Parts: sequence; C-alpha cells; structure tokens
Amino acid sequence: MVIFPVRNSDFCQIELCLLHKPLLLLGLVMGLVRHCAIF
Repeated sequence: MVIFPVRNSDFCQIELCLLHKPLLLLGLVMGLVRHCAIF
C-alpha cells in the first residue's frame, strides 16, 4: 500500500484504505476471472 506524506496522515490513510481495498478486491476477482477464462 502506498502512503503519501500528508499533514492529516491518519485521515488520509483511512481514506486510502477505503479507496484501495475495494479496488484490490476487484482486481483480484478480475484476475481470477481472466485466469479461469484462459483454462
């Protein structure tokens, strides 16, 4: 996970986690779908 140096670091970390976790899960699901589609 990338943590940017910002003044309100705690708030930004929470915000980044909320943004990135769904994206990571979506990427994981898409990766599995592609992997299964090949085989």
